[in-house]
Amino acid sequence: ALLLGPCMFPLLALSGKFTLTLILSGMVFAYILDYLNFKGWTLVTLWATLCSVWLSLYFSNVMLIWQSLFNVFILMNATWFLLLLGVWGTVQFRWMQVYYPELSLVCERLLIGLSPVIVLPLLYTTVVGLIGVSNSSIPTSLMMCAAHHIMYKRRKSSWKVALVPGSTDEEYIQGKIECAFFSFFLVLVPLLLHIISQHRILSITILQCLTILCLVAIPTFYLFYDPLKSLWFFFPTSSTGSTTKAQIAASPLMRYRKIVLLFSY
Repeated sequence: ALLLGPCMFPLLALSGKFTLTLILSGMVFAYILDYLNFKGWTLVTLWATLCSVWLSLYFSNVMLIWQSLFNVFILMNATWFLLLLGVWGTVQFRWMQVYYPELSLVCERLLIGLSPVIVLPLLYTTVVGLIGVSNSSIPTSLMMCAAHHIMYKRRKSSWKVALVPGSTDEEYIQGKIECAFFSFFLVLVPLLLHIISQHRILSITILQCLTILCLVAIPTFYLFYDPLKSLWFFFPTSSTGSTTKAQIAASPLMRYRKIVLLFSY
């Protein structure tokens, strides 16, 4: 919810008051149906509202599709975001977790894996709209660090132990490959966005050098401040899935952690 909420601003800016009216009306109807204990109809209302928002979004911006490929990307990203909202809303139903536990776990896995990829372009659009593209690099880096902390810090499934027989408390949601890729992009993407947005006026000045150094130092400091949580996929694990204190101490990340933190300061 912390990531999904701010992403509504670009969608509302694209489609205006009519979409806002659809969203509010759908929320009211869904709340009334849920209060009356019509769980199935509540779910139907949720998806009907999202489909209506999607149709209004495309019909109100149909001319933008022919103007630029970037507009097509924005609308496609908005489509995936609405689908993500539907998955997030669906998985909140308790009866869904009880009667369809496997589907709930699939939805949870999709939310963890796809949320940062889908919401970050919308969050970046929000930041650019608020403070301008020339000042958006450092807030984007901080925003990606927050997204990494929320989504890719190693966490256990919310329902797997309770819903699936035979599952253990050591089973986690995230995969090592996706966490490693996002950690790499955490350092690379803000720096590339800054260079691309400033390529016409990029010059060797003290301010530009300090900005580039900050874009390298911020994610580096975040990742190495507590590597056991942010870079957990680099640590060796035993057959039980846990990591011992001896393995943590012997890891190169922990040996050179203080040196990296000193340089990031």
